[in-house]
Amino acid sequence: MGDEQGLWDLVWPDVDGIVADEVGVAEGTVTIDAHAGQRAVRCPSCGESTLRVHSTYKRRLADRPIGGRRVVLRLMVRRFFCDNAACKRRTLAE
Repeated sequence: MGDEQGLWDLVWPDVDGIVADEVGVAEGTVTIDAHAGQRAVRCPSCGESTLRVHSTYKRRLADRPIGGRRVVLRLMVRRFFCDNAACKRRTLAE
């Protein structure tokens, strides 16, 4: 892709670390498939970093029009294990 950061700053200025995998335009709709760019995430409960993926799923974020076209953002989201035995949270979503 071209200037990915410019696209995100324009459309979703409050979302960081997203990588666009594919952008398509069909029948007046812009479709963006994306995923998070970081490898590890921190558990919101204990703060420990984790790399171990539990599962993945696609999430569709709120649509915002661009240039009068409908936009569909399909974000691949990973669910991780928290490996800290002292933490009550067992899984977390990025």
